[in-house]
Amino acid sequence: MSVMAFSQMMGNLKNVESNLELARTKYSAEGASRVGGSVAMTGAAINSFTLSSIWESADACFAARGTVLADPEMRAAITASEGQPLGFMIGDLKTELGHCEGTYAVAVGATTTDHSDDAVAAVAGHYERLFVANGVNGVRTVRLNAAGEFTGAYANIFYTDTLDAYFNGSAAAWGDTDFLATSAKIGATIVDRTISRMV
Repeated sequence: MSVMAFSQMMGNLKNVESNLELARTKYSAEGASRVGGSVAMTGAAINSFTLSSIWESADACFAARGTVLADPEMRAAITASEGQPLGFMIGDLKTELGHCEGTYAVAVGATTTDHSDDAVAAVAGHYERLFVANGVNGVRTVRLNAAGEFTGAYANIFYTDTLDAYFNGSAAAWGDTDFLATSAKIGATIVDRTISRMV
């Protein structure tokens, strides 16, 4: 199973595009299958930058992280941007639906009491039917294994080119009896929602 990591920092965003390209080059060379960046538009950490990456294993992720963060070019870019780390999270990538890129990413944190594969598959089916069908590009679900107070929770990341598509999907979900029944059955509770623009 692949893992997905999230490195969050605060700093000067003037060079965020070029810094992302540098990070993408460095991490891809170390084995990342996908590297993306986003800037928070809502929430307590508004204007923070999150670098997300996908790896074949946690060991591969942490080995690459050590290498890249020791790289002089990467260190210089972080220093020039006055980058201050806010946190690092990693978890198992449970599902990927559709095309997981877009103008925006809506990250919805949720807890459940049922962590079975059947529960994950049931929720994924609803996301496909209610969100992707309403214009959301794609969805990733990550079970966070080491994420501070969010450890054990799920990060459901909706990628979209229009926020209305996400909110239309959300309205459809909360009006859908099958979705509500599944949510009740697995003890799902939303604990956080952040809208970010993709870089």
